[in-house]
This record gives sequence, structure tokens and C-alpha cells, in this order.
Amino acid sequence: MKGDMVFELSRVSYTYMNDGDALESISMRIRKGENVSILGANGSGKSTLLKLLDGLYFPSSGEFRAFGSSIHESSMNDKKISMEFHKRVGFIFQDPDAQLFLPTVWDEVTFAPLQLGLSKNRVKEIASEVLNKMGLYGLKDRTPYHLSEGEKKKVCIASIFTLDPEVWLMDEPTASLDPQTQGWMIDFILELAKRGKTCIIATHDLEIPYVTSQTCYILGEDHKILAEGKAKELLSQKDILLKANLIHKHRHFHNGSVHIHPHEHWHV
Repeated sequence: MKGDMVFELSRVSYTYMNDGDALESISMRIRKGENVSILGANGSGKSTLLKLLDGLYFPSSGEFRAFGSSIHESSMNDKKISMEFHKRVGFIFQDPDAQLFLPTVWDEVTFAPLQLGLSKNRVKEIASEVLNKMGLYGLKDRTPYHLSEGEKKKVCIASIFTLDPEVWLMDEPTASLDPQTQGWMIDFILELAKRGKTCIIATHDLEIPYVTSQTCYILGEDHKILAEGKAKELLSQKDILLKANLIHKHRHFHNGSVHIHPHEHWHV
């Protein structure tokens, strides 16, 4: 149904000034409650695509529509439109240090709802609930830069969680995390899905789409969509994964001969 459409991109391209194309002729449609992974090697344009979906970048050509409205620089310069958009769409950066900028964890988690004009008492209630739920309340007076990578990532999530957005955009959510925190992250994504949230994850970690996503788009090194479809079906097509540089050919010796076969760095 048209009313369920969250994002629509029609032949969207994005060009960095003096640095060539980052995205070329991208078309996709993402519906409410859909869990989507955007796969691609480093430099394929995954992060740029997420920033475009978050209204941080705007197409050099083509059209981007969110919740039925065209999104462009002039519309997002309207404070009311921008604020309403970012109440509905939350973005978790790959590098927590690019997202955290305030003196304490409490300041980080209360910043967004205060900007939306909620009362201090209501913000305190929401922030306390979120921090307790995520096991971060004991860190509320700590400086974010002194936390571990996993703790920083959780603070970033908590700062978005206070707004409870409809759409979650996550850029390499398991990057630099220890195995236990990676598992926590995947469980968190699955919990969002149970709550009917739309999750769009940019990653080159093949386990994430296999476990969490219904739909998958694979970006090639030419910054175009190389393949799209059901996540588990695409992940079984090793020729596509090789072409996208998501797996590589592994050489080994056996009985005096060299054998070459696709090598994957993930297990289910």
C-alpha cells in the first residue's frame, strides 16, 4: 500500500565535489516495518546512501521521497519540517565519536528530547527509563569519550531511543565491537523489528543481513546497485558476493596442487 511507503529513491545519484560519484542511479522502495540491509565493500557508497536517507545529503540528480514527500535541501532548511523528519528517522553513525559531543552520558541522552521542547520532568523520566533499560544508568555522569567502544555505541543508541523513531538507520553497527556486544547489537535490531520499526543497516558483515533482514541491496564498486532481493537468497549467490568484493577467493595447497575457492568470513 502506498501509505506504508517510508522511502522511495528514483534514479538517485550523488557526486562529491572534485571526488567523483559516490552513488549512481540508485532506485529503491522501502516500506514501513521492513528490515533492509545495504551491503557493499568499503567505498561502494553505503554510508553516503544512509546520510542521504537521513536528510544530511541531497541527491545530485534523481528524486528522494520520504513518507510521501519530496526531500531536498530547501525543504530540510525549514526547521519545522526538519524537526518532524528527525523525530521519525534516527541515525547511528559508524564511529560513535562522530556522534557524541556533550560532557556526560546524561547530557547526550537528554539533548534530543529537550530540543523537541519536552518538559524537563518528562525528559528526565524518558532518559532514566532508556538508560535503565540499556544498563547504562550507572554511567550517566561519565564522560562519553572515556567509555569503551561498546559503551559509546550504546550511548549513541540511547540518545536516539529517547525519541523512539519509526525508522532506524545504522551504519556498520557492529564495527569495532567485541563479540559479546556484537551479539547484543544483533539482538537489539531484532527487538526493534518485533516492535514494527523500519531498520536499514549498511554493512559488509554478512551475518547481519542473514540474521536480521528480509531484503538486501548489494552495492557494487561502481556505486550502482549490483543486486537486490531476499537477503538469504542473495547471500547464497557467491558469484555476486565475489563481484561485490564481499568475499574473496581463498588459495590453499592440497596434494601438491593449488586449490582456489570462495572464502567467507562469517558463519551462521
